[in-house]
Amino acid sequence: MLSHFHQISDIITHQTDERITAKEALLRWAQRTTDRYPGVGIGDFTKSWRDGLAFNAIIHRNRPDLVDYRSCLKRTARDNLDSAFTIAERELNVTKLLDPEDVDTPEPDEKSLITYISSLYDVFPRPNPHNPFAADDVSYININICLVPSSHYCVVSVVM
Repeated sequence: MLSHFHQISDIITHQTDERITAKEALLRWAQRTTDRYPGVGIGDFTKSWRDGLAFNAIIHRNRPDLVDYRSCLKRTARDNLDSAFTIAERELNVTKLLDPEDVDTPEPDEKSLITYISSLYDVFPRPNPHNPFAADDVSYININICLVPSSHYCVVSVVM
């Protein structure tokens, strides 16, 4: 596992040109992969993963055909965890190292989660550039600028 973390660290630090630990590199990968996914806020390798949304978001970001993410928002933590682990094992060949009850606890085991998340990283080292939730939190602004030739001002219309 140590050499695996070294590979993760090399990939991410090479892109950002800064020195970070392998653990931090993996955390940043998970944060980038799940960015803007509703209900997901990854800040650690323990409590952030308890409800199963982050696992489902990682799979959905890269293989949206495998996960109906919006339905995950309505399910229990154990159902989300079971679904993510089953899909990852069946469709992505990720060994099922965890059971839902291992993660849906007040203090999930950090090392176990890092090991499992590293397996997901192996499958999806570079997140799909298309983020299906990128537009959900953003108001699009359409700006039309019209310069009136006979005057010294412009008219700007903003449509939200």
